[in-house]
Amino acid sequence: MTVVNTLDKSKIFVLWKRKTAGLILLFFAQLLCASGQELSKPINDSPCKAARLASGQDNFEDASRLIKQCLESSSKNDTASYAENLLLGAEIEFYLENDRQAAIYASLAENQYVSFADETRKALWLFSIKLKKVQAALKVENGEYQPALRLYKEGLTIIDSGNDIVQKDGGEPHRLKADLLSGVSFIQLKNGLYAEAITNLESALAQLSDSPHDSYSRAAILNDFGHLLNEQRSHRQAIGYLEKSAEIWQREKDWFNYAMTQQNLAVAYRGIGDYKQAQVFFERVRDLAVKNNFLELETMSLQGLASLEQVRGEYKKAVEILQKVLSQSTASVRRAEILWRLSSNQNLTGENTSARINATECYEYATAQKIENLRYLCATNLGVTFLQDSPVTAEKWLSTAVAITENLSRRVAGREPEKVYFMQDKSAAYHGLIKLFAKANKPEQALAVSEKLKSRVLREKLQSRSTKILGDDVSSRISNLPADTTVVSYVIADNECFAFVLKANEPPKVIALPASEAKLREQIRRYRESILTFSPTFKREARALYDSLLKAAEGEIANAKHLIIVPDGALWELPFQALITSSNKYLVEEREISYAPSLGVLTGARSPTTSKTNPKNLVAFANSTRKDSPALPEAEREAKDIGKLYAPSSIFVKTAATERRVKTEAAQAKVLHLAVHGRIDQTDPFNSALLFTEDSGDDGRLTVSEILQMNLPDSLVVLSSCDTSNGQVLSGEGLLSLSWAFLAAGGQSVVAAQWAVEEKATADLMLNFHRVLNGNVTESANALRAAQLEALKRPAPFNHPFYWSAFVAVEGPQR
Repeated sequence: MTVVNTLDKSKIFVLWKRKTAGLILLFFAQLLCASGQELSKPINDSPCKAARLASGQDNFEDASRLIKQCLESSSKNDTASYAENLLLGAEIEFYLENDRQAAIYASLAENQYVSFADETRKALWLFSIKLKKVQAALKVENGEYQPALRLYKEGLTIIDSGNDIVQKDGGEPHRLKADLLSGVSFIQLKNGLYAEAITNLESALAQLSDSPHDSYSRAAILNDFGHLLNEQRSHRQAIGYLEKSAEIWQREKDWFNYAMTQQNLAVAYRGIGDYKQAQVFFERVRDLAVKNNFLELETMSLQGLASLEQVRGEYKKAVEILQKVLSQSTASVRRAEILWRLSSNQNLTGENTSARINATECYEYATAQKIENLRYLCATNLGVTFLQDSPVTAEKWLSTAVAITENLSRRVAGREPEKVYFMQDKSAAYHGLIKLFAKANKPEQALAVSEKLKSRVLREKLQSRSTKILGDDVSSRISNLPADTTVVSYVIADNECFAFVLKANEPPKVIALPASEAKLREQIRRYRESILTFSPTFKREARALYDSLLKAAEGEIANAKHLIIVPDGALWELPFQALITSSNKYLVEEREISYAPSLGVLTGARSPTTSKTNPKNLVAFANSTRKDSPALPEAEREAKDIGKLYAPSSIFVKTAATERRVKTEAAQAKVLHLAVHGRIDQTDPFNSALLFTEDSGDDGRLTVSEILQMNLPDSLVVLSSCDTSNGQVLSGEGLLSLSWAFLAAGGQSVVAAQWAVEEKATADLMLNFHRVLNGNVTESANALRAAQLEALKRPAPFNHPFYWSAFVAVEGPQR
């Protein structure tokens, strides 16, 4: 969560140019002279000049004292000069966090400006914009976002009206416009308007040149970009913007804004799970804040350190830090954010009453100020506090939190990565509702909430390809299932896990599982390890997992010819087909097994207009030639042998197996078979790739991001290489892998491997798979089962699950 960073940026909007304050005021004087308005000389200008100089040197304590002397000694008859000095005073006091005095100076400056003759106001139009910017920043500081937004927009209206006088120094109006746009984007971000905020930040950057005069504005906007990306959970992308911003602030020795950027970097590193690096940055901010008396920044850094204690499970330590911070904070927004995190930790320490009081105050403030992210978080906390003693009230609050999240998710700017990462800390309210409905024996409502949380971006991507994904009516989705098919959809929600059993024309059933998330994760780890090491304990582990996940549903799945698993969390890493049933058989021996990202995706209806212009039964790529990967001669044999089963077919091997060719040929394939190396990036799943032969036009890495741009209407995609069904399990999406990408590109189903497979055994299994498949892409689960049963007939050790159970069939829309 990044709301701890969202207030003090207002300092940046106004004070990025404080080092050039004297030059700015000199520019105002030049403006008046150019329009025939001569400034009368103040009675005593030396304190005024000294104040400008002190401000330009970051000596704001002295500047504050000197500006008071300046205003006391200046002639109030010289209204233009007096107004300029008042505005400088407002900026100085604002920087010193003397907001009340800053507001007084700004109000007096506005009164002076209003008293000017029309001709003078026309000449001082740029002054009026600066005044609105300062006033808007003061509103932001007080959490009055809507009045601030109005002032920023008024400034933009004035500056867009244009004035020929300022064209001699076009840079200053452009910098001011950039600052105003940045201010607007900040408020849009607070209100969850991510796409609009991105647009305004891009426009702000476009106003700036490479001039040193623009460096402060550029640094501020780069920081804003990083902050916005943090809000959307695109933390890795945020780091690049923030590092560039920090470099400018450090070069300018602007330690306040440098510390602000370090705070945002700490949040980014915390977001990607690098808690050690996050600790370094939070402590750096704290030390800079203490050294320079940046009180609010010290508060922010302590909030960050408390969040790391929470991650480590040290909830009482986090509460102690946050209670201390709360007693020191006076800013409204900051207090609300502290209350949210404090209530979160109090929920975890059992301080229910205190958590409820703090979450209520936080929610009321966030609602009044339309801070949607904070409102969601506090509503979730309130729901959690009522779970035990008032389920009806808990449902109300958790439903509110879910509704806020659904609304926010529609506003996320960017492509698939931004949308995927946005949901990474948004599952708590959904899980809370699922638990409530499941315990109240309302399986249809629980399943409906579960479906909202699964494969969100994948559903959106499929819909953009003319695939009809059914709405929220769960019964209509279930009615589309084949009569011989049973779906088991899992929800892993911390200490409570559930399985939904779904059959056509029957109401859904929900089963509470006898295992927590931690226990299941450990069981799956042991089981996979036992398979990969050929441990004699693997059957015992396989039976224990069957008992945890399917035994309670045996009566419901007994007559199912085809069992479709919708995994959640760590279950995406589990080969269900190799679990040992109560009959002491592998599950695959009793029925077909396949997987689906969600019920909604599985029951979606493909558009009848999707077709291939020059269809080929098979297009295969194998044994690409690369310096960074060993050859795959068995994969080449595999592809050539499979090619004999199909006509017409196209087989590309070695130097012919290029990335460019797969992009052009894949769309025409009824079956696309890829027997090349895969490389999984666990830190950035969108960078995971299949490795093809390089050529002059590309690097040979077909990444997840690139696959998403392909079009594979109704194809079966077979990924006959290592780890192709592995990836990163993400909240709101499931397993983000190469398989996921090919489904999103339009594939009807994908066959892929959950771990590194043995080459020759894989070639044999794939040949048997294609013999049974015979081009019928709707029979991938049946063909895979037949191939795996054939593998079980091999002599030991080649009948071991290591050699055959890695491959899974993941289904997309089937109609």
